[in-house]
Amino acid sequence: MNTPNAPLPLAKQIKFFLRSCRDSRKMRAWLARLAQPDLAPVYQARPRLALKPQLFLINYKWTPAERRALLDAHYEIIPRLIAPEILARACRGHHDLLHIVNAATGRRLAIRFLCREQFEREGDLTLNLLDSASGLPLANISFSIGADASGARRIYIGGLQASRDPRVRGIIHDLAKEMHGLRAKALLLWVLRQFAARWNISSIYAVDDAHHVTNRGNKHHQVLCSYDEFWAESEGEHMDNGFWSLPLAPRQRAREELKPNKRRQYERRYAFLAALRESLQAAIDRCAPASARNNNNNNNDRDPAEFFHVSPEASPSAASPADAHGYGAHSHTHPARC
Repeated sequence: MNTPNAPLPLAKQIKFFLRSCRDSRKMRAWLARLAQPDLAPVYQARPRLALKPQLFLINYKWTPAERRALLDAHYEIIPRLIAPEILARACRGHHDLLHIVNAATGRRLAIRFLCREQFEREGDLTLNLLDSASGLPLANISFSIGADASGARRIYIGGLQASRDPRVRGIIHDLAKEMHGLRAKALLLWVLRQFAARWNISSIYAVDDAHHVTNRGNKHHQVLCSYDEFWAESEGEHMDNGFWSLPLAPRQRAREELKPNKRRQYERRYAFLAALRESLQAAIDRCAPASARNNNNNNNDRDPAEFFHVSPEASPSAASPADAHGYGAHSHTHPARC
């Protein structure tokens, strides 16, 4: 059960083997599930999936039954939402979903799917925001899809990371100016909410600081970035089960609630997101399995979708005169499957 590039130490191989023998029936069922046609390409690209039932996931206080329920639900649901070849590509490296291009500055951002060992305990799928010019990751949000007591789909967020590279801070600062005050992590959470809307997700739960999976057996663990603070800023409600319940869509603040000097910035931000939403939703739809897509999509073209925008501060003449907010944006989406 080794990965091609990173074989497990012998001690860990023995440990996983003994655990597998102890729960042999469940392990056989899991391996049989991975061998099904909708998951086989993913398993081939990421052999470590065989070890998933033995890992602590998202909330370190979850019982083995709760962890297994999430695992089974995620790998039952996700092949219906994302084509196996796209998941496999994300496991082998990454899959670019959408490029956001500032036509005035030339800055290009990539929103990508990742499935990496680095994040495997925080979620089975990661959304990544990359600065294409520098190759630096600006933010990651890791999640899995489970089900609530009624069987409705629920997203569990187990990770929210930013690069520690000192160059990232300057990029994020400049990016926030270009996106009218919107931070990189806030953009990724907004993107995940668009997935939730498209995937008929009924609720979003985000793990709190105290129950994060890295707290297990690590008394000296220090939270470098407070999840609780970010979830509170994202209008979350803290619950007693180790999670924050996040609204499925952020509330758009009324003009009267904003300080006069912030109103124009928020209007431009909302216009930017409204334009971005159309391109992102089309890209999400094209990631669906062939059985869930219409026959007009081109299966052979795998180029990412592209969204172009122009900040009025950078190029006033580029803004559309029809835009009452002075914000100019246009999007172009390749007739491709993201």
